[in-house]
Amino acid sequence: MELNGKIALVTGGNRGIGFALCRQLLDQGATVILIARDEGKGIEAADRLAPPAGRLVVYPLDVCDDTAAGQLAGFIAGRFGHLDDLINNAGVALDKFVPSSKLGVEGLRKTLETNVVGVFKITQALMPLLAASGQGRVVNVSSQLGSLSVMGGMLLAYRMSKAALNSMTRVWAAELADSNVLVNSVCPGWVRTALGGEDAPVTPTEGAAAILAMVTIDDDGPTGTFVRDGAVHPW
Repeated sequence: MELNGKIALVTGGNRGIGFALCRQLLDQGATVILIARDEGKGIEAADRLAPPAGRLVVYPLDVCDDTAAGQLAGFIAGRFGHLDDLINNAGVALDKFVPSSKLGVEGLRKTLETNVVGVFKITQALMPLLAASGQGRVVNVSSQLGSLSVMGGMLLAYRMSKAALNSMTRVWAAELADSNVLVNSVCPGWVRTALGGEDAPVTPTEGAAAILAMVTIDDDGPTGTFVRDGAVHPW
């Protein structure tokens, strides 16, 4: 599916995979709503992207704010009238290399609030706008660390959050089966970002391309899937 003229929203769009994805969406002709928790960092990212006039909107939003999702939906409805593509990219990993016996409750709560509840609130608020598109796409940026089939130790909070995110993908896909809103999870791989670390083998550009591939699926494309490296990944 071509993206020329489409309206796409990327959470966590000011750095890493999100920033690279914003660039790729712009290159394909989409108008991008770049969501950043810090408005200043969002503006800095926009300056680096140097988009064509009118093709990039920076919108400051904290996914943990209960009122923010509704306000965002109102803004998009007034400005564009619909939303074509929602990429839930923003997330945190606060318990890297921490065994579950050492995981603090606040770390668990913050991880789930950001990676699960935040995604839920935004997606729920924007679903009518995605339905209004006629070709809505939701891509949830997940991780193989959330795959129950291959799950190991450490990173309990992060693993839980991504398993829950995959659950939302399945439920939304099932509930929207008769619509033209397709919902999928993508693991972009181990990406060289602030979250992934400098030793990661995948560049942000490569990780973003894996996500973009699911944004651009045709109307008869998959829904309710979990994909990594272009193939279905075990739940």
